[in-house]
Amino acid sequence: ESGNNAVNGSYYSAIAFNTYYFGMGDIVGSTAAEGGIPFRDLKWETTSTSNIGLEFSIKDRLLFGEIDIYKKVTDDILLSSPVQGAVGTNRSGPAINAGSVQNSGLELILTHKGNIRDFNYSVSLNGTYNKNEILELTDAFSEWGDTRVGDPLGSIYGYVSEGIIKTQAEAEAYKAAITSGIHPNT
Repeated sequence: ESGNNAVNGSYYSAIAFNTYYFGMGDIVGSTAAEGGIPFRDLKWETTSTSNIGLEFSIKDRLLFGEIDIYKKVTDDILLSSPVQGAVGTNRSGPAINAGSVQNSGLELILTHKGNIRDFNYSVSLNGTYNKNEILELTDAFSEWGDTRVGDPLGSIYGYVSEGIIKTQAEAEAYKAAITSGIHPNT
C-alpha cells in the first residue's frame, strides 16, 4: 500500500474581503466572507496495486513484446466536497475522504527488429486499455452532483438536444405539440 496526502487548500478558515457594487456602480460596499471551508478529519488516501506481466519472444527476437494486466484500488480518495453556492464561499468545498476508485487495464508492447543489408531498424506498437470506476462514495455526493458510483471519476454530463427551432413555423408547431389539451393562453 502507498498513500497520498496532497490536497489543495488549508486546514483553517480564512476571511476574504471584497468590494461590492450596488446598482450601476453608484454605491460601493465592503464585504467580508469566509474565504473557504476548512478541512476536518482527513486521512491519507491509500492505494493497493496488483499486476501480472509476461514478456515473450518469437523466432530469435524477430518479434518480441510485453503484456501487463493491472488493478489499482484507491480508498479514502481525496476530492473537493460538493458545496452549494448559497454557502457563501468563493471556492469549492473542503477536501474530504470521498470514497473508493478502481483503475484496471491492460498494456501491450510489440516490437520487431530487423535489418536490410547495413540498415538496422526497429518498429514498436504500444496499446493501452484502462477502465476507471467509482466503487463507493460518501453521503456528501449522494444528494446532488455529477459524481456517481459505477461511473468514471471526472465524468461530465449534459443535456441531449432534440434539435434547434429555426423558423417561426417550427416554433408554432412545437408550441402546439407541447400545449395540446392545455388552456390556449399558456
